[in-house]
Amino acid sequence: MSIRKLPKFFAIAFFIATFLGCERDYDGYYDVPSNLEGPLYEQLAANDDFSAFKEAIDKVPELPRIINTSGLYTIFAPTNEAWSAWLKKHNYSSTNDVPAQQLKEVVENHILFAMWYEYDFNRLISDEDYYKSDKTTFEVRSIPALEEVISTPGSLTDDIGSATEGDPVKVFHDYRQIGVYTSKFLEKQSLKADYQRIYGAEPSDINFGEAQVVTDDISAKNGVIYGINKVVEPLHLASTYLRNNPRTSTYYDFMEKFIELDYSEEYSEQYGNGEEVYTIKFNFPGASNYTGTTNLWGTPKNTWTAALNFANENHEMSVLAPSNEVIEAFAKEKYIPEFATADDMPILAQYYMIRGSMKRSGLIWPSDEFAHITTIGDTLNVGDVLSDPTATIQPTSNGIVYVGGFRPPKYLRTVGALSLMDWDYEWTARAVQQVLPEEEKTASSAGLRLIDLMSAKSDAADGKFTYLTPSNEAWTNYGFTSPVFKFEKPDGSIMNNLTSSKLWMIIKSHLLLGALDQTALMNGTLPNGYYPTASRLYIKYKNGKFFGYNRDVSKVDTYEPNLVSVIGEDTHVEDNGIVTGVDGIIDMHIASDNSFFNLTENKKAMSDLSYKPFMDKCNAVFLFQDGEIDFKDDFKVQNLTVFALTSEAISEYDDVIAGYYSALANKSEVDSLEWTNAAWRNTLKGHFVWNPNDPYKRIFIDNETYAGGEMYPTEGVTFFQNTPVTVAYEGGKAMLKRNGVSVTVPLGIKEDGTSLATENTKAVNEQCLNAVVHLVDKVLPLPGLE
Repeated sequence: MSIRKLPKFFAIAFFIATFLGCERDYDGYYDVPSNLEGPLYEQLAANDDFSAFKEAIDKVPELPRIINTSGLYTIFAPTNEAWSAWLKKHNYSSTNDVPAQQLKEVVENHILFAMWYEYDFNRLISDEDYYKSDKTTFEVRSIPALEEVISTPGSLTDDIGSATEGDPVKVFHDYRQIGVYTSKFLEKQSLKADYQRIYGAEPSDINFGEAQVVTDDISAKNGVIYGINKVVEPLHLASTYLRNNPRTSTYYDFMEKFIELDYSEEYSEQYGNGEEVYTIKFNFPGASNYTGTTNLWGTPKNTWTAALNFANENHEMSVLAPSNEVIEAFAKEKYIPEFATADDMPILAQYYMIRGSMKRSGLIWPSDEFAHITTIGDTLNVGDVLSDPTATIQPTSNGIVYVGGFRPPKYLRTVGALSLMDWDYEWTARAVQQVLPEEEKTASSAGLRLIDLMSAKSDAADGKFTYLTPSNEAWTNYGFTSPVFKFEKPDGSIMNNLTSSKLWMIIKSHLLLGALDQTALMNGTLPNGYYPTASRLYIKYKNGKFFGYNRDVSKVDTYEPNLVSVIGEDTHVEDNGIVTGVDGIIDMHIASDNSFFNLTENKKAMSDLSYKPFMDKCNAVFLFQDGEIDFKDDFKVQNLTVFALTSEAISEYDDVIAGYYSALANKSEVDSLEWTNAAWRNTLKGHFVWNPNDPYKRIFIDNETYAGGEMYPTEGVTFFQNTPVTVAYEGGKAMLKRNGVSVTVPLGIKEDGTSLATENTKAVNEQCLNAVVHLVDKVLPLPGLE
């Protein structure tokens, strides 16, 4: 009969009998192999080298019975000499002087669950090179640890517990871990010198944390015993070590701002012994879109739950903590001298100081041969980070803490730094947390944010950026009423939130490609011209000012020209370029509401009616089909100059083509529509220009009074037979030339950079994502059709 068919009563009785039997002596259940002479407790008692440790075990309630009967354990037993040295270190004359709780924790810290021979430890070392695949940490037999934390302002998340601000509270974390490193592991990863540096001892074949195994293994019925040369005390949490280390008090002060303490009735009952027990979280402000659709900081509470407070078998956290001196110098000297202390830095700077110093999984060894390690939101060069010879290295119960003169994380060293480091740029700091819009996400960039883009290399030749950082006042003048980016209507009501795509484009339009000359930037002496941005739009600069547009809040949907100045005193050199404050918003994306279009992704007519005849003709003759011009995939046309035709110019040239066709001697052999479309396709190709020497360049044409001084560049080639096109100023007019034919480009730009809205001028320098467009009223004809 199967167990499932037994009456319920007999089934329960069967299981009770089975599990209670586990507490009995092993002799009654199987024949003991001759080489196993007794259970663990008896083996310890029989060996004089461990008499002191056996005495300590006797003082831990229930422990002698447990290791003499049920379960499988591995005991790393300190020798008598090791135990005596530990007592002396703590000024105890004998084991009787050790407080009961401390003694229990120390003794149980030497007992692992399961039976592990050297072969078993080595079996867990994989053949892969990367040590993360190796198991080197094991759970010790101890109750969950409780450690004391002082509650700080805002850290108590509810009023269920009785603790108040400033009270010390007991914090729970789960079972302790300890590292066991065999010679196979250390040799495989070339980590012998690292072990010596961390623990200050020559490793043996098996190493239990900082202690070395100094005896042969002793087999028992229910486990194995190793003799070690040092007592290994229970390790504290990484957060506890950081709190108690005087070199990291500033770093931990930052951490405390993100602590949340939750009262736990369950843990209080199980482990509190009459005291309240809490759980701890570090609720860091993570990636949020900051458009009013989420909480201000937007992060689910459990995103970083207990990152520094829960141990696991992989030593989950390693911390590269900058010392107090490094943080203070960073805050005062590199950025804002007015800071009294580093604690005055904005919350986001403090957050990145923490986040960029933590590695979420795997152990970091000082001679880590891998070029980079990925921390929470950062990438650090291991050689640079761990080169400080004065760095202290401390194993903890849930990782390793390094304390030294480490550089702050990359987010505080790159072009996003000013907005993170200065309260006057707080709104931009929040904007750069913006998550990549859905329509721009790929499988590899699902979590990408503006701050990630700003912390990488640019597409410029020098790999750097110049970031024009709008001040809080600039955002206000633009029409925002709060850092969650909402517009306010004239009647005081709030308009729709700024879309994530729009905010991305605005920020990216301030991110210039290449590091500009810092002195010229601060003094307003940059060369006049057009500068490419990360949005692929170009910003105009003339006589010390950048040209942008601001929302006219009194008219809601109207944008007015805005000349943007650099705030020179807020200019800094960073690892990947120049960052400077600016007093306005540069919004080339919406410089003209009706002119925004994207030739890369949208092959239909431009929204502005001025361009519609041109785009209709392109579509009618199939210019965008059959691979004639692949605007979407061909890298070389990411930056085009388009000379769009007016409807009058198209009608005029229709007559030219019709006349030429009628004059063909063999026209009866040629299909009229097919021939006409082909002629138009080739003609239109001659109106799309690119620069073969620099695919990022576009041709900008400015007011005739500049005498050609602001064209960038002045030449290119067309998509029809690569025929050259040049622009030159003749007689105060911009002349477009190809195949000996000249076309006057109507100039529609005023001195302040804004478009002239008159019937006698045509659009010029209208930007889209992959082109600049000029509207011309004469066709650049095919050879022979002039």
